[in-house]
Amino acid sequence: MSTHTQTPYKWGWRDDEDAPGSIFAEPRTGQAYAVAMCPRYGKKNWEADATFIVRACNNHNNLLSSLRMLYEEQVDYITLNHLGDPHHNQSMQMARAALKSCDP
Repeated sequence: MSTHTQTPYKWGWRDDEDAPGSIFAEPRTGQAYAVAMCPRYGKKNWEADATFIVRACNNHNNLLSSLRMLYEEQVDYITLNHLGDPHHNQSMQMARAALKSCDP
């Protein structure tokens, strides 16, 4: 599997009314290309989806490092204070699964 294009991602409608809207990857300033497109119908839903996707992609590294730090701190706290199995809690299981799914 190849790696994804680094952020930032942007989205927008093209000037041509017949052209689809696009989510663009811009690995270097001025070198953008479409990674996803949507026709003009369903415009309102597509705008909401595109905004969500772009925000998630552009914040991915911060979200992932924050989750990893919180997870590790919680494991340490539970372990150091002899509070039982740090992975018994459902939120810890979900965090561990999410972090594992993001590993290359």
